[in-house]
Amino acid sequence: MSLGDAGRAAPSIEPSGPTTELRRLIDWAVLARLGLDPDMERFAPDAADPIFGFTECHAALCDQLARTSLGLCWRCDQLWRKAERGADFERFCETVPERVRHCRGGALCRVCRTRLPATRGR
Repeated sequence: MSLGDAGRAAPSIEPSGPTTELRRLIDWAVLARLGLDPDMERFAPDAADPIFGFTECHAALCDQLARTSLGLCWRCDQLWRKAERGADFERFCETVPERVRHCRGGALCRVCRTRLPATRGR
């Protein structure tokens, strides 16, 4: 800031307020390394990140986030529960049918609530 003619601080270009103060506290470079893309307005961290990471469903043709301790999304978990008793879990994960409405292109980001690009090579 510079001093004005009357000895007062000249108004800054950026308006002061809670949002401005919070922006100054954020380490934007670190967030960019963790997956922030400000141009796309998307935060897509790597699945293996120890803080923001997540687990994808173990089913081969599923791109949703795992919701259960088995590593299955809600849909695949429901299918597993209906599977024949004694079924092989690995075989089940390889043969789960693809989603009927699979045109979404990726799982829903938990932070920005937008679609993430598919992370698996299919």
